[in-house]
Amino acid sequence: MDAPPPAKKKKTSALPKTLEPIVFQLPGKPLLLRVFDYQWATTVDNDGTWQLTAASTPGSDPVNITKFKTSQKAESQVFENILSALYSRSYIIRSLAQLTKMVTLGDYYCLLPSLSRSLDSALLKNTEFCQQIHEHPCELLELATKLRSALLFREALIYAVGPHNSPKYGQHGALKTREIKLIARATHGDISARVSEINGCLIRWLRCCNPANPETRQKLVHSIISQPLKLWNPTEFAGVWRIEKTSFPEYFRQLSQRKADLRIESNLEGILKNNLVLGRNEIVAGTGAFKDYFLCASIEDEDLPWDLTEIDW
Repeated sequence: MDAPPPAKKKKTSALPKTLEPIVFQLPGKPLLLRVFDYQWATTVDNDGTWQLTAASTPGSDPVNITKFKTSQKAESQVFENILSALYSRSYIIRSLAQLTKMVTLGDYYCLLPSLSRSLDSALLKNTEFCQQIHEHPCELLELATKLRSALLFREALIYAVGPHNSPKYGQHGALKTREIKLIARATHGDISARVSEINGCLIRWLRCCNPANPETRQKLVHSIISQPLKLWNPTEFAGVWRIEKTSFPEYFRQLSQRKADLRIESNLEGILKNNLVLGRNEIVAGTGAFKDYFLCASIEDEDLPWDLTEIDW
C-alpha cells in the first residue's frame, strides 16, 4: 500500500502506538471492518495543541494527553463539525471561538474549501449565531476572508461599520488586515456621504418652505422635525442652520415615519434599508439596540478581498 498522504504542516510529536481498525458503514449496507497499514491517531504537541498524524506501528501504549490544555469535548465537537462539512452533513456553529478553531483545523488539513461551501447552510440554520456576528464583527470579517464566505463577510461588514458615530472597525487593532480595513472605511464613508446628502436636502427644504415670520418658522421646524424626536434642536444664525450631534439612524427612522412631504422619502428608504440576511426580522435600523446603526452596507462580488476564480486555497 502507498505511503500515507503528508500532513499540511510538519509536526514533531511522537506517534501513539495504540491503533484500532477503521470502521466503514454506508446507509443500508453491512458494517465493514478494515485494518490498513497506516491509520490516523491523535498526538499532542509540547505547546498543548493536537492534530491527527499517520501512525503505522501498532502497540499498546496509550496516547499521552497530559499536555492537552483545552476542553476535549469542545475540541471533539469542532472536529466533528469539520468532518460534517467535509461529508456535506449539517452542523451547528455555537460560538466565535468554535468557528475560529474550525478555521484553524480546516486550514491545517487543507479543508477550507469544503468548510466554505457548507458554511452558508450552517449559518442560515442557526439564527442564534447572529448575536456573535453583532458582538464580534471585526474578528468575523477576518475569518470570513479566510473562508471566502461572501455571506458571512457581508453580515459582519454591516455590523463593523456601526455604530455610525463610533464604528467598531475604527477601534485600535480591531482589524489586522489592511485590505479589509480599507473596505470597511470606504463602506462607512459611503454611508456618511448619503447622510450628508439627506441633510443637505432637508436644509434646502427648510429654506424653501419656511414662512418669513421667525416665530412661525421655528414652530414649523419643531413640529415637523424636532419636537417628535427630542433628539436635537436645530437653530438658525445668519441664515445658517446648525445641527447638534445626534444619532442619525434614529433621527432618519423617525423622519421616515412623519407624514410631512420632505422630498427625501426615497433617500430615507435607501439608507434605512436592511441588507442583513441572518436574523433580519428582529433588527431594525434606528431603533432599540440599533438606534445608531445603519444596516444598508453592501459590497459587490468583485470587491470582496479574495480571488473568486480560485476553487482551492
